Amino acid sequence: SLTGFVSGGSDANEVLQKDQSNRKTCEGAKSENPGMHCCAGKPYNPETDTCCRDKGGEKKTDKMNEKVSKCCGLQAYNPLNEMCCDFTVQTKPFPMAECCGKAAFSSKTQLCCGENRKILGRISPDHRCCYENQYNIKTECCCSGQIQPKVSGCCGNNSTTRTGLNSPARLVHEHQRPHFCGSESYDPKTESCCQRKHGDINAQCPLGAKPPTTVYDPKTHICCDGCLTKLEPWMDQCCGDSPHGLAQRGVLCCGNRLYHNREDGEECSESGVPYKPFAETVCAHKRHNSPGGHCCGEELYQPNKTVCCKGQSVSQNRYDRGKYIRCCGIHAYNISDPLKKCCKGTLHNLTTGEENDLECCGSELLNATNQEVCCTSEEQSLFYPAKDGFRCCGHHYYDSALWSCCAGKLSPVHHQTTHTRPNPKGTALC
Repeated sequence: SLTGFVSGGSDANEVLQKDQSNRKTCEGAKSENPGMHCCAGKPYNPETDTCCRDKGGEKKTDKMNEKVSKCCGLQAYNPLNEMCCDFTVQTKPFPMAECCGKAAFSSKTQLCCGENRKILGRISPDHRCCYENQYNIKTECCCSGQIQPKVSGCCGNNSTTRTGLNSPARLVHEHQRPHFCGSESYDPKTESCCQRKHGDINAQCPLGAKPPTTVYDPKTHICCDGCLTKLEPWMDQCCGDSPHGLAQRGVLCCGNRLYHNREDGEECSESGVPYKPFAETVCAHKRHNSPGGHCCGEELYQPNKTVCCKGQSVSQNRYDRGKYIRCCGIHAYNISDPLKKCCKGTLHNLTTGEENDLECCGSELLNATNQEVCCTSEEQSLFYPAKDGFRCCGHHYYDSALWSCCAGKLSPVHHQTTHTRPNPKGTALC
């Protein structure tokens, strides 16, 4: 009915407006905290949580750092201790587990057979699948779904190995293919291919033409990022898509851009623009008529009087230098203040009573009373919810039933150990 149609349209508009409102709120939260991201219209921290996205939308999984997680549909999981089989997350029963449908199996001791993915205990390494059964490839064959003795007449051209799964692709040894430059073949011993690799493929060359992909002779021409020019003895270098020579006067290459009509003594600033170090200082593209100055963002500052924290915004990040003032990322703080805690460039404001319970784990705060564990390696520190039987190995949190750790490296647990060599010193060996 018309009423229902109008009502449905109203509901759709309401949902759309709510979604836009959520996104606006999330973007606002991101601007206040650059470390935050958006998931389903709400802010989240990828250092502590994971956002999974697919055609069905977005979903956040709490306490699952994105650095060690993967997504199984909309559900995040840790591939070290878990696995995703047919969009179902389950705990790994052993380190090298593989998927058979939604179940896990070991290809060394089991077979995954048939279209229904039936798991069979592998009788021997010589056994393979014949539909939903198994046979010994040395003494039997799989003939039209039936297991037959190898001496059977059926075990000729009609024999097959059916697993119900896609068979591995055969290795094809192809002849070496010729080299191509676009659609044109060339000999790399005497010729080269000129094509744009770094700049805008639609941008024109300095001489005005659009850069074509073409074959050229490097003895007679020079190719600078897709732009072909006749080779001159004094112009054998590239600056972006422009040729130039080190002995040329009045030119300077900064940030892959060639500047002309430059004075002797000019250099490239850190921001990639030419400047005169004997007469000026360049701070993030802004010029100051004062040589040898110190930059804080776009402005100059005096390091003996003020502190500059990464120079993102001078008005907010330049502070009077004091005995206890230090930088934490883009913020300055008083290190003697017990309610301020800096964790790897992130400044946290504590409330009274928290200062003894919270510790740094990377850039985040960890509360030991909340059953959280911090695992640390030389590269990073990550925190995880505490679990029985789990331990740290570097920044990984592993199931000790699956893995063992030695010198920060994980190895699969072997329950049957052979050729054990005694250690004369009586200390544990990895």
